[in-house]
Amino acid sequence: MKGQIAFLIVLIPLFLNAQERCATNYTEANQSWVTHPDRFERWMTQKKSLLKSSQAFSTSRTTETYTLPVVFHIVHNGEPIGQGSNLSEDKILEQLDILNKDFRRMNDDASSTPPVFLPVAADTEIEFVLARQDPEGLPTSGITRKKGSKTQYSSSQDDQLLKSEVYWPAEDYLNIWVTNISGGFLGYAQYPFANLPGIESEFQNYRLTDGMVIDYEWVGINEDTPSFDSYGRTLTHEMGHFLGLRHIWGDGGCSVDDYCEDTPRASGSYTGKSPPCEFPDDLRQCTEDAPMFQNFMDYTDDACMNIFTLDQKERMRLVLEYSPRRNSLLNSPALIEPIQTSNDLGIRRILSPLIEDCNNTLNPVLEVRNYGTNTITSYAIGLYINDNLVETVNGVTNLIELETEEVNFSEHLITENTTNHLGFEVLSVNGNNDNKASNNSQSITLLPTETIPVPFHENFENELSLTPISEFGGPSEWTVTTAPDNDALNQAATIDFYDQTTNIGSLDMLVTKNIDLSSLSSALLSFKYAYAPRSDSTFLDGLIVGISTNCGSYYDVNDYLFEEYGHGLGTVFPRTKPYAPVSPDDWEEVLINLTSYTGNSNVQIAFIGVNGGGNRLFLDSITVNSDNLLAYDIGLRQVSNLSPVSCEKDIFPILELKNYGSETIDDVVITFESEFGTQEVEFKNQNIISGESKSVTLEDSLTDGTNQLRFELKSVNQRIDENAANNLVYQYIELNENSESIPVRQDFEYEPWSIAEKQNQPLFEETSINGNKALVAKAFESTTIGSESWLVSPVLNTNDYLEAALRFKVSYASHPLFIDNLKVLLSTNCGISYDEIIYEKNSEDLAITESANKWIPENEEDWKTEFIGLTETLKLGEEDQTGSFRIAFVFQNGTGNDLYLDDIEILTTDDPDYQDFSNKVTLYPNPVTTASFKVAFNLNLKEDLRIQLIDLSGRLLLDKSYPETLNQVYRFETPSQSGFYFMKIIGQSFIETKRLFIGQ
Repeated sequence: MKGQIAFLIVLIPLFLNAQERCATNYTEANQSWVTHPDRFERWMTQKKSLLKSSQAFSTSRTTETYTLPVVFHIVHNGEPIGQGSNLSEDKILEQLDILNKDFRRMNDDASSTPPVFLPVAADTEIEFVLARQDPEGLPTSGITRKKGSKTQYSSSQDDQLLKSEVYWPAEDYLNIWVTNISGGFLGYAQYPFANLPGIESEFQNYRLTDGMVIDYEWVGINEDTPSFDSYGRTLTHEMGHFLGLRHIWGDGGCSVDDYCEDTPRASGSYTGKSPPCEFPDDLRQCTEDAPMFQNFMDYTDDACMNIFTLDQKERMRLVLEYSPRRNSLLNSPALIEPIQTSNDLGIRRILSPLIEDCNNTLNPVLEVRNYGTNTITSYAIGLYINDNLVETVNGVTNLIELETEEVNFSEHLITENTTNHLGFEVLSVNGNNDNKASNNSQSITLLPTETIPVPFHENFENELSLTPISEFGGPSEWTVTTAPDNDALNQAATIDFYDQTTNIGSLDMLVTKNIDLSSLSSALLSFKYAYAPRSDSTFLDGLIVGISTNCGSYYDVNDYLFEEYGHGLGTVFPRTKPYAPVSPDDWEEVLINLTSYTGNSNVQIAFIGVNGGGNRLFLDSITVNSDNLLAYDIGLRQVSNLSPVSCEKDIFPILELKNYGSETIDDVVITFESEFGTQEVEFKNQNIISGESKSVTLEDSLTDGTNQLRFELKSVNQRIDENAANNLVYQYIELNENSESIPVRQDFEYEPWSIAEKQNQPLFEETSINGNKALVAKAFESTTIGSESWLVSPVLNTNDYLEAALRFKVSYASHPLFIDNLKVLLSTNCGISYDEIIYEKNSEDLAITESANKWIPENEEDWKTEFIGLTETLKLGEEDQTGSFRIAFVFQNGTGNDLYLDDIEILTTDDPDYQDFSNKVTLYPNPVTTASFKVAFNLNLKEDLRIQLIDLSGRLLLDKSYPETLNQVYRFETPSQSGFYFMKIIGQSFIETKRLFIGQ
């Protein structure tokens, strides 16, 4: 195990069909990738787009040849070398030569590629070499041999067992296990991880199984293999999977793609297609294109395979450039010939202490090895505890080349209630400096050995009782910060993954001390977390909660208490910017029954943040208790599928039920009260186990105006719920079908938009500032942290406009202690749901200034103008453009300061530099020296206009009507004759004439 905080992962491949020659899609490590390939493809498409738009994507870029170090692990049945599964070195070298020729398009049968495919046939410029040094830096042939513990290995049951027999670190070696595979499979590979949506649950968890497995009969050229001759193409095929390629038929059919445009779609595989390798009569193509059954990623017989395509090449190279444990292979020390030096004593491993020892009395023991050419007669090795040198062992020995020996240190006591770091370092060899520093030191981090009783509680308000630690025992990125909950100054643990793309897949942990559950009959873990996923779903952070009963030696995936990633982890809408919680609604509470772990005296719980480069993750209110778990306690957590302002009369509220009790809940009765009366609804056979949530859907209708909805838990399992405090939820919703065509202005001088709040406690109210009306969200004197106030537009029709934008003024001073939030949400279904955030800022980004006093804007400098383009969001000008939409300004109260809104406009231009004209009519440029000029309008209300252009002789050159004009800009062609002209604008409430001069 690399480092001291290790994760034992049990890989369970799924064995589905013995007729498949490739088991890649049936291993658990790859199931999410196969189930959600579209997510993988979004990542891949994004990388392609970025590369093609950058200077790096050039002809010179693709001429670089990538070289990967491979190690063949021969796991045999004890036969002599060269017999049975114990393949000879010549057979391995033959296979390696085939692999290289196939990937470099130097294969002898490249000439057999049909002419129709020659334009896309690719030299992938990827090569493979046998590893030159082993993980200890010693010379190697790149071939290991090990008698296996089984005569056959099943891909569905024995994957982890096989790979634990012999394994070299997957970040430095491309592991290829050669053995006897049961079930008729020829081989399988593990897909790459590159923060790719769809394989998010892999992260670093499958590091210990990364690589590929090949049945020994299908290595190299073998004309006696069953069914068809082997020409070594099984490894070529599986290597394609290892580097991110899918099967040529997309593992589905005509509707499923392999996401390489130059490979024609097929309805299925060409299993068993054998020489003469002509186009089959039974064409399985999905278009008129010829089927590419010659592709290495089909199931064709080896003799008929001969091509990778240009798109497949690009795909594999992208994976090599961006995927952890693929990219690191390009700079692996295994590519370099090892250099032996004269004096080289290396620390091979730490024998004691081990993490699972869980003892504050240490008896450190090392295993050292002579990696040099000189016999070692003396050495000095130092022991460091928390970076302090506490002991030096001066050894006298006679250690010849490659011999090992143990080094014993004295007994040492460490503080039991803190984290301790132990380091070992070779200080000298044979009276001189050691000639190779890279193997001179190793370290281990020991978690606190103190055992604490239940109840245990960590709220991060005082001294931290959890240990922050990285997966390899180094410093952790977890910190403590202000994160509003019910208290605006609430403290919580946080880890910042925002744009941390250099450490994708890294794990950071917060680990409890040993918790004593030995005397308990039941136990409950509860905690809260807050997280906003990135809008771009290629960023996938994770949170894992693991439990260990061996002092944190490892956290078995089978004992994960909680595991969520990306959008599944999100507690709020996705964001494009760094996230921070602002209210109780941002937090999700998790309850986990630990009763199965009672009886253990040294339980440790690890909260593991998984870096996907996405956003900030927050953790709080961690509790382990034994006496607060009621038997029957269902809570009504929240109502969804409703928005404060909508045009839809029929509603289908979704009510989330959470089981806070210890007993499984099957039957729930809910009373639902609306303007139409009260209904009682029973939900049977729910099977809501302790700590889990389940949603139920109700049905009703709305009346015009504001509707109050009331939801109450009546009974659980035909009995009264034991905790009535969480049994009642209210929701307010306004039925509003008003509509208006853009452009639109809301300056609060005329009819206001809808002001609403889910709990009917709006903060928004109209106000007057120096005689000008505006809207204010009154947060400064409020105590209801987390309440949301909504300002919602009518349904806005886009008509035939090709551009649109939102512009508004905001005034706000941030409070030094408290955090408020303003979002602008967009609905494309008249307010039934507001699924897109088009603007969001917290206090610091919103603010004009900072003030601990109540904020009131006094002059124009106290306001700033925000501009949000809507053209792309609404797909204006496209066939599927959004015909109507609604926007909602949502202020989330953090009890910080008052916020003011004014002059909200929906423009019919998407130009962020569009001027905010103060006059009713502005004619520009004037004088005109260009081919056109413009007239901009800034009216209080929409008016139908008539615009005329008149020369000095009174001749009418232009006379045109413009209905519903508000804030538009109209463009006109410049008359050919220079001189003075008059522009006459006739509105419904005004007539204005402007003089225009046409220059040369």
